[in-house]
Amino acid sequence: MILGDGEVRAAYYCVAEFVHRRRRAGVPIPDAVRGLLGRLDWEIQIGPTGSAPAEAEDELIDVQQAAVILGRSDREIRRIARDLDGTRTTGSWVFRRRVIEEYAAARGVA
Repeated sequence: MILGDGEVRAAYYCVAEFVHRRRRAGVPIPDAVRGLLGRLDWEIQIGPTGSAPAEAEDELIDVQQAAVILGRSDREIRRIARDLDGTRTTGSWVFRRRVIEEYAAARGVA
């Protein structure tokens, strides 16, 4: 399913409101909902990519996955996140796998 820009914004509003209300009530937020909010936020900031996000070149990864690829700690990845073209969404950094792999190749990381 492909959503239009207005639909993505509406979905973001609904999910963000859900998260906000749960935080105020002190109720845990399911990981799936947190991930959905991050993806919607990414789509709003970056805009439509014209391709499926699951494709390897556009796949989004988190700090832990980037740390494994680069052979560094999570803390180091957060410190250099801007150098890696990371985007902060809902309090977490996300990266494009392609960018991390190019960075690793340039640094000679296996």
